[in-house]
Amino acid sequence: MLRAFAERRRLETGGRVLFLDGGDALEKGALAEIRSRGEATVRLLDHLALDARTIGNHDFAWGLESVQQQLASESHQVLASNIHGEGFHAKRTAIFEVGCVRVGVFGLVTNPYDETDERVDGPYLGTLTHEHDPGDVDRYVGVATALVRELRDEKVDVVIGLNHLGLARDRALIDNVPGLDLVVSAHDHAPIAGYVQGKYGAMVATGSFLGGRADARVGETTLEIDLKTRAVRFTSTAASRVDDLRDLDPSVQAEVERLQQCFAPDADVAIADLESPLGPYNVDAWTSVLDAALHAKFPEASAFLYEQWTSGGLIKGELPKGPVTPQMLADFAFSERQRVGGPGFTAFDELVVDAAVMRDFCSAPLRERMHRVCPAEIAEQSYRVVIERRPLYAPSLAFTTVPKTWPQPIDANAVEVMDVLIDYARARGKACKALDRDAQAPCR
Repeated sequence: MLRAFAERRRLETGGRVLFLDGGDALEKGALAEIRSRGEATVRLLDHLALDARTIGNHDFAWGLESVQQQLASESHQVLASNIHGEGFHAKRTAIFEVGCVRVGVFGLVTNPYDETDERVDGPYLGTLTHEHDPGDVDRYVGVATALVRELRDEKVDVVIGLNHLGLARDRALIDNVPGLDLVVSAHDHAPIAGYVQGKYGAMVATGSFLGGRADARVGETTLEIDLKTRAVRFTSTAASRVDDLRDLDPSVQAEVERLQQCFAPDADVAIADLESPLGPYNVDAWTSVLDAALHAKFPEASAFLYEQWTSGGLIKGELPKGPVTPQMLADFAFSERQRVGGPGFTAFDELVVDAAVMRDFCSAPLRERMHRVCPAEIAEQSYRVVIERRPLYAPSLAFTTVPKTWPQPIDANAVEVMDVLIDYARARGKACKALDRDAQAPCR
């Protein structure tokens, strides 16, 4: 639909269109991507007929090889103006001839995130330097000013910042960077109604969250350029839900189906059934299912710890009553790999601890929205304990008083929440049992 929409606009305007993407195409829950470690999504990007895209923080999720595959695209320009490192060949800027107008584009990338889903001032993948203004990780005015100057020296008529920074940091740019005409802002998932006019330029944002999310949107912004004076005027902006676009490109649809068949042919095949709907806010119901799934996945474990957040935690989607597929479970509990290149921050590690550590673990006072399962008695022996990675890396998130001793993460052992649930659902379906209770259900 996106490609067909862009191609129609190109026909209607005589080619006076730039089709841009602000990043985070990867890691949105598609099983074909997960099972191919990013390859399916990267291949599909090359079929969208983009002019340029900026890499987002989630586009680093599958490691350096995946990033290099994205940078090698021959179908569109790939920008990451403030990321530097050996073997990293993203474009710093790109210039397009759009009708009689020269348009310069740069793309700034936000800083990486750690295992607790918090932004950190450091390199991507351990080696790729992230550039920001000196002494302030939230400010990119100096970096953007230099990029605008480079593009203006190339005699461009329009300068666009195709940024993956977020609204607040992009707002600082349109107020403080002379010569910047427009910022297409990505990273935050909040849309702007219309546009924001700054001292020097304007900012637009669809807040889109692609990849199986129901609120995915495509924005359309119109600029008018006086060919005599080269003055730039912002005339209109609008956003459309991707699901509402009426065009469908047969070649893209064929590639989607081919990639699905190649990497996740069972993604939409029912493997179990639900007696009642599940979602983030019926916490007791999904906790019961997840506890049972964890016991099945880790049969030797004596204790479990994870978050029961209703927003931003393990469970992010909705499951309706009735048949359940692997893709539905992946959408229900999709993972975000933080630090990039590693497991999801909501994945589970299974660790071996002694009795003293187990006593500390089971007696420490919990914070709200945390769920812990412990044995009734603790004997002098070793135990296996399964802990979600976010509180494993930052126990202060789980406990008001952190245990005196705390196990070290072993990420090689990490298992994603979706995989725990998918395996459990398959077993329940084969046993002709409902996923959420001991009731007879169709055999799957």
